[in-house]
Amino acid sequence: QFALLHVDEALDRIVIASDKGGFRPLYLARYQGLLLFSTMLKLLEAIPALTERVDARAIFEHAVLGYPLANRTPYTTVELLEPGSFLEISQGQTTTVSYYDRHDIEPFQGSREDALDAFYERFKQAIADRVVAGDCQRSFLSGGLDARAVVVTLRTLGEHVRTVTFDKHGY
Repeated sequence: QFALLHVDEALDRIVIASDKGGFRPLYLARYQGLLLFSTMLKLLEAIPALTERVDARAIFEHAVLGYPLANRTPYTTVELLEPGSFLEISQGQTTTVSYYDRHDIEPFQGSREDALDAFYERFKQAIADRVVAGDCQRSFLSGGLDARAVVVTLRTLGEHVRTVTFDKHGY
């Protein structure tokens, strides 16, 4: 998850980029000749002129789907930088370039069992990559399946695990 700003004074260039999954939204607005950007919409909402015109379609999509489609936001004057892309400002020109497209990922070829085995191996490797060698591993247990799956996989890898959970008395 990232949002990035890179200023290259030598080339008179600015690059603003979003992560490929769009996990860290990057909002853009043009206002009084400036390009404003933020990872938090509420910072741009502090400028009243940016919130004067609402985008009913984006609001409807958010209400129905839980998120707006494309690069829409609740305001017509604020847009979202598409996931996996960057905006480059150089020599007075603004260009948006996509560096990642999830549609380029080849579909898995194989049976359901093969897919599950491949997923588990990747999951196990991701956990193994984060193990602190020679240390007791620690995990918070939220009660969810994901936390339990991490702990079980750590134990499968032969790791000693200490878990912590919180309980509100009476529940």
